[in-house]
Amino acid sequence: MIQPELSFVLPAKSPLNLGKFYSFVMGEEIQPGFTKDHLCLSHPNGSSIQIFRPSEKYPFPLTGTSLGLCFYGEPSSNPLKNLDDWVSSVMSKGAKRITSSSLQSFGAEVWVADPEGNYFLLVIPFECD
Repeated sequence: MIQPELSFVLPAKSPLNLGKFYSFVMGEEIQPGFTKDHLCLSHPNGSSIQIFRPSEKYPFPLTGTSLGLCFYGEPSSNPLKNLDDWVSSVMSKGAKRITSSSLQSFGAEVWVADPEGNYFLLVIPFECD
């Protein structure tokens, strides 16, 4: 039986530009993919994001999915401040804030859009005592 690897995929109009954005967010290097219009970002925890330009034979998916990327930062005693600093950092690379940062029972979260309009979540959990 095949033992498949699991990764997330993001179609992109400009895979390299979107790859540079997520490389900054993740703090990981861009790896080459299967073609010149495909690249990969791998995290040490084993997760990865495949970014590719869709085939011209199929329509570009503009909207509609309930699956989203979520990036967790280091736990903090002041997660809202750390989250707002992180949001400012990713906005300097072309992201747009979708929601206000909010304090939750687990820490702080905010929805952000990448430079191509894909939504993703940033989370800073509370430090455990």
